Amino acid sequence: MRLNGELRSRDTTVGVVRDGLLAECDEALLPLYLQRTKDIESWLRGRAIDAHRTNSRLLKKALRVGSADDLDAVLRVHAATITDAYWFCREGEGLSYADVRFRENHFAALALRGDPDSFNRPYSHTPELTNIGSYEKCWLLRDGSWWMVKQGNGMERFSELFICRLGQALGFPMAEYEQEGGTVLSPDFTDGAAVNYEAADGIVGDDEDYCLNFDAFYAISPDIARQYLEIIYMDGGPGGEHVHQRQPALEVPEMHEGRGISHLQRPLRLPPDRQLRAGDHPGGSRGGSPYFRDAPVRPGQAENMRRPQRRTGRGPQVGFQQPAVHPRKREIYW
Repeated sequence: MRLNGELRSRDTTVGVVRDGLLAECDEALLPLYLQRTKDIESWLRGRAIDAHRTNSRLLKKALRVGSADDLDAVLRVHAATITDAYWFCREGEGLSYADVRFRENHFAALALRGDPDSFNRPYSHTPELTNIGSYEKCWLLRDGSWWMVKQGNGMERFSELFICRLGQALGFPMAEYEQEGGTVLSPDFTDGAAVNYEAADGIVGDDEDYCLNFDAFYAISPDIARQYLEIIYMDGGPGGEHVHQRQPALEVPEMHEGRGISHLQRPLRLPPDRQLRAGDHPGGSRGGSPYFRDAPVRPGQAENMRRPQRRTGRGPQVGFQQPAVHPRKREIYW
């Protein structure tokens, strides 16, 4: 497939793509993953619904998405998602952000439960083709706001609710999780893409080494690095099999984006002189990524902070979010 067009944030062009390559870009406005890799096709494929989900195959059949290529599925909805304002305008389309953002979802029941009645519906613009994660799930619009609805067995639903209530009991600001029948629900924490959600692997890639992750986040802010240590040891708390070793033990159930405690949310505003730029992000390849909490660093605390012992293992996933209305400024949510 010859990919030509523009990557946009709302109606601002942040990159020009020619023959599948990012030929021109505004570095400060690019998603973090593209700042690190410049691989536009991988970024687009990473936004596709998980092909291993049974209902994803039914959804593609109902929407007449014949190709098995994730890129085809993503481009059917112009790579738009509920949780950020990025999208791809192919050459000659002449579209605006108002044309591609989601206002309804007629295929929610099919994505969630495999509802056969959905096969009789005509094609419509649905956020399910860019609804990532391994659980059967859907986006549901209620009273003008989007909610993530997820299927799961009793223990899986319990895990979702338990970690939410545990964090609340510990005083952490948590995204709300509710149970409804055989599902759990969580509101869209970006408030309709008022900010752009971005996974922290845009900075650290797929490297699971805790020390590399610590150093990467310390380069952005010592306070963020300290909070990375907090989440590692918090996860090693109740039921953590490695707690007695005083090493990180990351065993956390799937959350909002399917990668650990990515459902935690609260903005940590960096000092005015510490905007995130491409040079702030050391390379790497899969991160046991942190969550961030805006608590002050006490005098001398950063200098005396101990780096984690070297140990690898998949950690919780964080979302970096940037205000979509002013994409040069970024906030970090946990």
